[in-house]
Amino acid sequence: MIRFTVRALGLWLLAAAFAAAMIDGMKSIAASKPIIGSTLATWTDLAPGALAAFEAWLDRAAGPTTHAFVVEALGLAPAWALFGVLGAGLIAVALPRKDDAVTPH
Repeated sequence: MIRFTVRALGLWLLAAAFAAAMIDGMKSIAASKPIIGSTLATWTDLAPGALAAFEAWLDRAAGPTTHAFVVEALGLAPAWALFGVLGAGLIAVALPRKDDAVTPH
């Protein structure tokens, strides 16, 4: 059941990556130049309250050094790339092991 949930979350993240790539593509076509939105800018546009809550939680839980790393490193990454890598990673982790595969007898 946990593997199913992790795989479903991975698929949702891949769908979010696809949506973010489409948004960047539409903005690029409209501007007639490449536009790549960062994760931080996308999150600010979609849910500024959730971003503030996440930053406050991260600052309390991990400290200001980790908060600076996450905001600078991951926040500046393109949203489609970050969501795509996280989604693919979760799907890869949740793949069935060879021991779980059903073998015909």
